[in-house]
Amino acid sequence: MKEINSEIPLADVSHIILDEVHERHLYTDILLGVIKTLILPKRPDLKVIVTSATINTESFINYFDNCKVLEFNEKMFPVNVVNANNERYFML
Repeated sequence: MKEINSEIPLADVSHIILDEVHERHLYTDILLGVIKTLILPKRPDLKVIVTSATINTESFINYFDNCKVLEFNEKMFPVNVVNANNERYFML
């Protein structure tokens, strides 16, 4: 909080990366609010990168005042679920 309340918050930082934002934790929500209301007004040059596989893009565009968005729609690969209770998957 001391760094955020300084005259130029996060002066040595050029980018903030927030990963897996779609998981929606209280801490993530607070961090997004702090970035928007306390940091960005003093640091318009700061780049905030928000990543998510399933994010609601429109809500973030609106929240961050029509921010730029890059979307990467890549091929999805199947996920194999393995039951860890099966002895052959345990490594000793």
